[in-house]
Amino acid sequence: MAQWLRERSDPSVDLDSLADRFGVSVQTIRRDLAELETDGIVRRTFGGAVVLEPAPRLEPSFHDREQDRALQKQALARRALGFLAQGEGVFLDGSSTVLHVARSLPTDWEGEVATPGLPAMLELAGAPGVRLTLLGGALLRDAGVVRDATTTAQVAAMRFDTALISCRALHPRLGACESEPAEAALKRAVMQVSRRTILIVDASKIDATAAHHVADTADFDVVLTDDQARPEQISALREAGPDVIVVPVPASARA
Repeated sequence: MAQWLRERSDPSVDLDSLADRFGVSVQTIRRDLAELETDGIVRRTFGGAVVLEPAPRLEPSFHDREQDRALQKQALARRALGFLAQGEGVFLDGSSTVLHVARSLPTDWEGEVATPGLPAMLELAGAPGVRLTLLGGALLRDAGVVRDATTTAQVAAMRFDTALISCRALHPRLGACESEPAEAALKRAVMQVSRRTILIVDASKIDATAAHHVADTADFDVVLTDDQARPEQISALREAGPDVIVVPVPASARA
């Protein structure tokens, strides 16, 4: 059924058409659609379903990611600042989402920050109260980060009060995923040495998947997302275990 739905030019389908096509009852179709919705393939509607576009699995360039949903990321970053106490040891990942946290950090905040992200490092290099550690490793210019086994090993020897990370995709059942195995390994290592981990994802990443598993949804202490996420998506994330905080975004971001 999933393959047939994805091959159709029309993304919408009704229950009766599916029942006729596969020779089963409408009740069976309802159960099948519920499973496909859990897998992120369709979104159920009254009397049918809509096929969801699969999320691109390749990692776009940092420039493209920085421009995408910038207003949502800014709103999420401002909310994330409320979790940072004075004097903490903080990990900021190299994502375009968490870059906005570095940009929004108050000038009077004092603490330790480690990051593999060059743009975040440049934002914080002049902050007088920040003791900054730029992690080592191979430079990936398009991604704007250093990332390899050296980076992961360095993180494993560190300890953080709070880790702020994003991810390529977040699915309630399948967890947080990344496009690149080294990125997934780095974030797993960070979570192992952090007292708490806050995942920051805009709504476009929910119900999507990517190739490399970072952590189960329940492994995050807090998930921050924006209010363009559908109510059923928020409910599914909360049922998976973490504290989910929905952040309002500016009206201009809804256009």
